[in-house]
Amino acid sequence: MHGCTITTAHYRAHARVLAESFLAANPGASFSVLMIDDSPERPSAPEPFQTLAPADIGIDRAELQRRTTMYITQGMSVSMKPDLLLALLDCGHETVVFVDADGFVYDSLDLLAELAREHSLVLSPHSNDPYPLWEVDSPEQTFIRAGTINAGLMAVSGQARPFLRWWAQRTARRCVFDPPRGLFLEQTWLMLAPSLFEHHILRERGLNVAGWNIHDRDVQWQGERPTIDGVPLRHFHYAMSYDPEHPERLTASEHARWWPSLEQRPGVARLSREYAERLLAAGFRQARQAPPLFDAMPDGAPIEPWMRAAYREALIHAELNDEPEPPNPFAHGQERFLEWLQPRAVERLAGARVGEAGTGSGGAFDGEPFSAQEMAEAMMDTAKLLERIRELERIRDDAVAWAERVSGELKLAGEAIDERNRQLAEQQGVLEEVWNSLSWRVTRPLRTVKEKAARRSGGSS
Repeated sequence: MHGCTITTAHYRAHARVLAESFLAANPGASFSVLMIDDSPERPSAPEPFQTLAPADIGIDRAELQRRTTMYITQGMSVSMKPDLLLALLDCGHETVVFVDADGFVYDSLDLLAELAREHSLVLSPHSNDPYPLWEVDSPEQTFIRAGTINAGLMAVSGQARPFLRWWAQRTARRCVFDPPRGLFLEQTWLMLAPSLFEHHILRERGLNVAGWNIHDRDVQWQGERPTIDGVPLRHFHYAMSYDPEHPERLTASEHARWWPSLEQRPGVARLSREYAERLLAAGFRQARQAPPLFDAMPDGAPIEPWMRAAYREALIHAELNDEPEPPNPFAHGQERFLEWLQPRAVERLAGARVGEAGTGSGGAFDGEPFSAQEMAEAMMDTAKLLERIRELERIRDDAVAWAERVSGELKLAGEAIDERNRQLAEQQGVLEEVWNSLSWRVTRPLRTVKEKAARRSGGSS
């Protein structure tokens, strides 16, 4: 049995922890990590896994540049799952188990390998248990949108090659989050697999346990051994951007508001604390300092979502119609890419303007003093955009400096007011002592007579 995952330099600590847990629970197994970015930060110590690059699984430089342009980092990573599994099978591994990098293996996964040998493809559902109805939008509806099959744990044998080739064709160009078209990255396609290919759906209670399927159960502990539903806990999926700096929660995502809290699941809470300690010890904070490599064009200008969408649509059209592919900023240069994008920006803006005008609702483009061409040019001028960002940063820095200066001045003014109040209090005390003294009381009648005489004489004496 061979295990594998896909990650970036940001998730190197996750890969270390996962590989160590996989190998400890499965003696004699091996593990590979596809690192999709070429980070300059290389670990000084050897890793507990074999490191692969996209070129090692058949993703050449040109294809990597295409996917870098059309996909965000997450989409690019998961688009390579079928390619990785195919490559590892071609290397001679009899069965391959894929585990998302944010997972941890607590017990043997031999069952997955056995089922893969028997059924070729092993898939894991999001949940084995029905949920109670949940207001208007229930958790089960979330599963329908995200895909009833979870792509974070699966196993294949050599007989799964037809499925993997089919899956790879779809994730190569259609691995995006696009709800109107029914796409949720690589995961949506797995819903079709049971009707098209030989397979087995896991119902093992201790596999792919996660926040989304612990609504009616908790991890129990037999000494140091975690169990759930009376069986060994084999794998837990710490998904949805788990943060080891906050192990008191499985996720901060608002999309997971229906997950039970860890106060309600003390067994899982212990898992979370221990997993967080492992991640931090494995270099989580250092790995997070690695710069993202796929969010911007070569000069640092961001690749906006509409740019990625326009490029992906044009690439799909070109490949289906045997036409030249559109330029991308990594293979053909940023200037050529922006030049190609400009008329498409005009079309999008003009289309939005027409669409808004057609609704008669006073849309965002109504009354704009700029033409679609002018607005597109403004969008395309990344130099001006970056300069505006720098200008806003200077304004921010000036405002912070002013606030710090005013804060200091207010502090001094407050201290001066406190000192003046103290002096007034002292003077008030002196006056009260005089007013309460015997001499002041004895001479009070004489002072009264003097004040009356002064008023009668017009204040002259």
